[in-house]
Amino acid sequence: MNEDYEALYQKKQALKKLKQNIALFGRTCFPTALNKATPPFHNEIYRSLRNRKKKRVLIAAPRGTAKSTVTSLLLPMHRIAFKHPDEEEFIVIISESQAQSINFLSRIKYHLTHSDNFKTLFGDMGPNTARRWTATDVVTANGVRIVAVGTGQRVRGFIE
Repeated sequence: MNEDYEALYQKKQALKKLKQNIALFGRTCFPTALNKATPPFHNEIYRSLRNRKKKRVLIAAPRGTAKSTVTSLLLPMHRIAFKHPDEEEFIVIISESQAQSINFLSRIKYHLTHSDNFKTLFGDMGPNTARRWTATDVVTANGVRIVAVGTGQRVRGFIE
């Protein structure tokens, strides 16, 4: 009984750290997606992305610095992991083409399906429990909705 309490406490403390630190969350849950050292400027990006009061965040950085990984994989996965039951979470992935957006959504779906670290910490959010699981539209078991569109496509009108 005492061991269960200790393990539960340790897990709760670990989750608290992962919620506050998107980089740590990414390295813990998806180590293969972040196989390079985190550039120092990423801390500023993570801080901006975690600030829910900001409606838009502009990220300008050189090619190969994981901008897409941070914004199109880590942030959505972090939002899925830490969604509050009383909140709605609707994520739109917009790229130059819908095919590119679908590719980003496919990476999310891959990690929801195959990341043992993520599943151990947050449960199964993959196709077995999802409310919707298509190439362009996913609704996870906890209600996070992610759609993939290309520039010029309508975003309004996506109603559950």
